[in-house]
Amino acid sequence: MPTIRLDLRRFSSEDRLYRTLFEDETFLQWAKGDYDLHLYIDSLDECLLRIDSVAALLADEIPKISTGPAEAADCLPHGRHGRLCWKRH
Repeated sequence: MPTIRLDLRRFSSEDRLYRTLFEDETFLQWAKGDYDLHLYIDSLDECLLRIDSVAALLADEIPKISTGPAEAADCLPHGRHGRLCWKRH
């Protein structure tokens, strides 16, 4: 299953986070495909962006980019880490 890992402490702007995630080759291939994507998010507590901004960016943009309906499933916060699995309908 395709996986992308993001260490949020590396990002000081939404624009940089957007480019890093949504221009990643793994993400682009997933957006054209029909399989699930695992997105591992690290250092949410050390993030230089506001947490609500990160969540809104992901929730707003991922459904726009994918070629079919997608929803966040299996959202598992674990200490400073989180995992999102974007599932196809």
